[in-house]
Amino acid sequence: RPGAPVAWRRVRRANILMYHRIADDPDDPYSLCVSPERFAQQLEVLVSRARVVPLDEVRPPGRLPAVALTFDDGYADNLLDALPVAEHFGVPFTVFVTSRMLGSTTGFWWDRLARALVRADRVAASVRFPGGPVAIATGTDDAARAGLAQLHRRLSPLPVEQIDRLVAEICADLDPTAVSPTPRLLTVEQLRTLSRHPLVTIGAHTTDHPLLAAQPPDAQSETIAASKGDLERAVGAEIRHFAYPFGHRASFDGRAMDAVRQAGFATACSTLRGCVTRWSNPLCLPRRMVKDWEPGAFGAMLDSWGVP
Repeated sequence: RPGAPVAWRRVRRANILMYHRIADDPDDPYSLCVSPERFAQQLEVLVSRARVVPLDEVRPPGRLPAVALTFDDGYADNLLDALPVAEHFGVPFTVFVTSRMLGSTTGFWWDRLARALVRADRVAASVRFPGGPVAIATGTDDAARAGLAQLHRRLSPLPVEQIDRLVAEICADLDPTAVSPTPRLLTVEQLRTLSRHPLVTIGAHTTDHPLLAAQPPDAQSETIAASKGDLERAVGAEIRHFAYPFGHRASFDGRAMDAVRQAGFATACSTLRGCVTRWSNPLCLPRRMVKDWEPGAFGAMLDSWGVP
């Protein structure tokens, strides 16, 4: 930045961009979707400004600005819609896969919850939590989004089995007759197809996407190590990279980082914002979340992230 000490300006930085889904989805209250058209526009801007490298090459940053692309969770559109666009531009990327959700027909709990609230027949409901009921309103889009945010905060620290039970009750209570399809997840065969592609690296994202910091240490270690083993058996190759579910500051702690190290991962990505430098902890790498921005807005974000 202008006026900064010369030594600061010479620090080499890289950026890791975080995507989830490449899809046109009208029900996207979490802003996880980037349309295929926008994704292509973003990659066109990106390759004109930076080296796009595999995650293995982000640390330590090199002389030229480098960017790595990652996808979280393991949605099928990473193969069906993201890969063809990335292939066109020759852009590598990493997919962090929730190993025991492969082939799931019910999808992630947050997607089921979003569909239920957005499409609810009822305008209000009372949800029975262990600590007492929570009242939510669903009569308008704003009310549904507020209710979704409130439920997400209350649900995410719980064990995944308990979350699934509560979400099933919520969905049945709000809209007992509707069937709301959730976004498709990768199957094992689709995962293998991705893993064989020279542009794609597979990473782990736990077995079932818990909020790690809220779980006992042995449960954290189990889901982290087991996800590595699951994926290595599925694709027949070493899994070197990990991403913390949710990834914010309160979602993982030193115990999780120790478990990642003990499991044998080389790096772990968070959702903490920032650049990767030579001083970055490889088990707590920052990332930049990308949204469905048109090229001008995406370019402005790259400017703000120090990608010339």
